[in-house]
Amino acid sequence: MKLYCLLRGCQWRSLLVCEVAGLHCQCCERCGALRYSQPGQPFNV
Repeated sequence: MKLYCLLRGCQWRSLLVCEVAGLHCQCCERCGALRYSQPGQPFNV
């Protein structure tokens, strides 16, 4: 499955996953875009 950055439309080169205020955060290392989801919920792509 390919993941695409919602802000830039680039393919997510690498994902950094952390937890911020109870939300899971993913970061696109290619362009620095962030996206969030609730724990147990899939990320919106």
